[in-house]
Amino acid sequence: MPRAAFALMVTAVVAGCGDRCENLCTSVGLELGTCKPQSLTWNDLGARSRSDFVNQCQQQWGRERIDLSASDLRLALAACKDTQRELDTLTCDEVLALYGPTE
Repeated sequence: MPRAAFALMVTAVVAGCGDRCENLCTSVGLELGTCKPQSLTWNDLGARSRSDFVNQCQQQWGRERIDLSASDLRLALAACKDTQRELDTLTCDEVLALYGPTE
């Protein structure tokens, strides 16, 4: 494999392929960005922007996963996979009801 191709592959694996829960954070951020009405700001969702929402979610997951046993981590990753599958079927109203402000 040429050196440049190997470097590109390693970069893609390290940078772009998070675990299922990190990917779920990204998906939720994208769905919220698509679904949120103009009257709802990212600030209402506790973030400065979609990117900040995703980063906060991923950082929270990073803090949580540290304390998980191997079996609990497997369960959490499976739950994120299942949640991702469900997220793909939700309407915008359902996404906002789940992830929007609770006020």
